[in-house]
Amino acid sequence: MILNNRIWRLAAASTVTLYAFGIACAQLGPNLVNNGSFETPIGDNRWGRNPNTWFAGQTFDGWTVTLGSVDIVRSGVPPFGAGLSYDGVQILDLNGAVVGGISQNITIADQGIYRLHFALTGNTAGDPDSPRIVRVRLSLGATDAFNSTFTWKLSDHPNHDAFNLLSWDVYQVDFLVPTAGIYTLSFTSLTFTNNIWGPMIDDVRLQLVPCTAHNGDVDANGCVDDADLLAVLFAFGSTGSNLGRVDVNCDEVVDDADLLIVLFNFGSGC
Repeated sequence: MILNNRIWRLAAASTVTLYAFGIACAQLGPNLVNNGSFETPIGDNRWGRNPNTWFAGQTFDGWTVTLGSVDIVRSGVPPFGAGLSYDGVQILDLNGAVVGGISQNITIADQGIYRLHFALTGNTAGDPDSPRIVRVRLSLGATDAFNSTFTWKLSDHPNHDAFNLLSWDVYQVDFLVPTAGIYTLSFTSLTFTNNIWGPMIDDVRLQLVPCTAHNGDVDANGCVDDADLLAVLFAFGSTGSNLGRVDVNCDEVVDDADLLIVLFNFGSGC
């Protein structure tokens, strides 16, 4: 469940909008995503062939193309000017020769709150006014830890220039990963108004958020209720540094203190 908190705007060299949910300032764990800024392989902006265009079933440095095709776009290589990317020098267009998608298997060793970060913009060299839509999913088999769609609109970015200055929406989303396992992180274009000018992504990160004490809303749905009480009871007696939100007061043990916090706040927000 997403920990909704606040939205703010971040100014950068190129126009960036930052949407942040959950814990704003924390010492995060290492990034679990490999090649999240798509810096390898080195693209040459020559469409329709590797190392620029990658097709369903092919893999490149951590990622698998799951649908259609995708393009690796490199800043400073014609027809693009320098400085287009949000991080590094390359970005990924999820509409290659056709509407596409990518995925990566990620080993998550500990349950807990994780922060997904990515930057989203649009390839508006054609079909400029259509929204660029992408589905982002983190799943363990058929079970979703996170599944949502994100939309980038040119009307929100008056300074956007498809060839010289991309304008980015930057998302940070905190959510609960309930169990350890090998998860699949996927980005799939839902932009069907054209085949070749799609949503573009960069700087993908997935990081563990250290324990942060809270009011007993274990499942982060805004309501302290029976589900939260049961979660603490089922975990009662557990110890460790990665207990997640069942360790309500972050003392590395689920005990009477955590239970009392839930009981004291029972009904809050419901």
